[in-house]
Amino acid sequence: MDNHDHHSYKILSEIHSGKPLSQRSLSRELGIALGLTNLLIKRLVKKGYVKTSGAIHGGRVQYLLTPRGIAEKTRLSIAYLENTIHLYTETREKIRSSLDALALSDGDGNNIRQKIIFYGAGDVAEIAYITLNDSAFELIGVVDDHKDGQKFFGRLVASPEDLSLEETLRTFDRVVVMTFRKSKDIQKRLLNLKIPKEKVSFL
Repeated sequence: MDNHDHHSYKILSEIHSGKPLSQRSLSRELGIALGLTNLLIKRLVKKGYVKTSGAIHGGRVQYLLTPRGIAEKTRLSIAYLENTIHLYTETREKIRSSLDALALSDGDGNNIRQKIIFYGAGDVAEIAYITLNDSAFELIGVVDDHKDGQKFFGRLVASPEDLSLEETLRTFDRVVVMTFRKSKDIQKRLLNLKIPKEKVSFL
């Protein structure tokens, strides 16, 4: 699914929800410029997927899905689901490969059990958590810059500052950064927290 189809799917889904919409609110929801939102809606109207009613409530135009629009939304929903599954599978395999590369073995070729902490509690961490089954890693903690105090699979998320506590440093073998972005910022943060480099790994 390309960006155009993705945006069209989001617009059709928002319209189908039945809640009051404006091009400005759609623009914010999609994270794209207002002008591009206007262009996409015009295309959907031209293709017969969306129709507009007269101005209501302070001049706002109401958007409605046509039968063709509902059929198109269904088609895009299937494509979106297939794309999501594909991305999930790709990400899972990348994470599994990265974790396999971090595995340590004893002289007999057996994996050594390692206690790890996730840095990050987002989507990547959730996929990684699933891949930990039957692995040589034991998750003992999760830290996140923005989710301190929230739950991650029943585990309380802590602040990265907690990593520098002496009692914490003694408990984990390594911190695994669970994001493919902002690695330089996180690396700097961990350096400031005086976390030994040999205890930090990136996917």
